[in-house]
Amino acid sequence: MAIGSVVDLSVYNIHGKKMKTLINEYQMPDEYTVRFDVADLPAGIYLIWLQAGKWQAAVKLIRM
Repeated sequence: MAIGSVVDLSVYNIHGKKMKTLINEYQMPDEYTVRFDVADLPAGIYLIWLQAGKWQAAVKLIRM
């Protein structure tokens, strides 16, 4: 039996303010695709933060 976890995928600006929450729900292990429209974000540097259970990752996004 596979055990899922709460998945949080959020976008933060360079100052640490949360700009968008893309996912915040319980999910089972699998491969997922998320569409993210940056049209409403001003130009700048952002961090896309993914947390699933104890696992965490961040990716830098530069919007010009």
